[in-house]
Amino acid sequence: MTAPARSRSFRDRSRRSRRPCVPARPRSSRSSLLSVDEGSFGCLCGGVLGATDLDTPPDDITFHLLTPPLHGFIENTLPSVGSEKSRAGIPVGQSQPARESKNKQEKDLFGPKSFSLTDLSGGFINYVQSVHCDAEPRADHFTVSVSDGLHDSAPSPVYIIIKPTNDEPPNLTLNNFTVVEGGHQELSPLQLDGSDLDAPLDTLTFTILRPPQHGRLLNAIHKDLATALSIDEFTLQELRQGLKLVYVHDDSETLQDSFQLSLSDGKHTVLGSAFIAVLPVDDQIPTLL
Repeated sequence: MTAPARSRSFRDRSRRSRRPCVPARPRSSRSSLLSVDEGSFGCLCGGVLGATDLDTPPDDITFHLLTPPLHGFIENTLPSVGSEKSRAGIPVGQSQPARESKNKQEKDLFGPKSFSLTDLSGGFINYVQSVHCDAEPRADHFTVSVSDGLHDSAPSPVYIIIKPTNDEPPNLTLNNFTVVEGGHQELSPLQLDGSDLDAPLDTLTFTILRPPQHGRLLNAIHKDLATALSIDEFTLQELRQGLKLVYVHDDSETLQDSFQLSLSDGKHTVLGSAFIAVLPVDDQIPTLL
């Protein structure tokens, strides 16, 4: 009679020793950095971003954008349900309708700051480098977590390398000035200057397109106007490293003059004109008729 009791006790002990099966937490994965050209975009698929979950099908795995990029945004180009129009250019962080679903919980999962592993694997999730006007970012990052509907992974950063491109024209500063009849005026940075975040100084080239009609533009680096040579092309680097661009009036009885020049970075060119007011001088001897 005691054997069955021992048998029941063993079975009871066996039942108590069994541990429930705990579902595995999803994990995000990254195998490579994303590299994009300035002003362009790149897909987060192909090993840049992924997720694994041993007990959850891919359709039920969702990425949540915790911290958006600083110099761009994440887009999901897959058209909304019932539409054929791509959602390219619309950040997932903006207020957009959730996917149509009869399940309210699924609507919450696919809210405006989320995207699915299925969409990611399908090549619809991109990083768009959008902030580049008057700025030259070299890197960006954002933070995501992944969820299977029950568990969330730890936050994971994704890093982007931004390759610079010459996508903007240079900035030209060319202001009007005044000179005394027969006199001269050095063009300081207040009158002539330039800048371009996309190009080095030695590639930014000024070219005199239309010289002044009542004077000359000289390179008076040695401050001797008598031996100074006319100049028709120079770089911004030369201008900042000692070149002295001087306008010399020809002492004619004129009240105004002008010239036109261009500034090029090798790809983009901007034009500018300077108007010169000439202050007359009573330097003529009267003639008796």
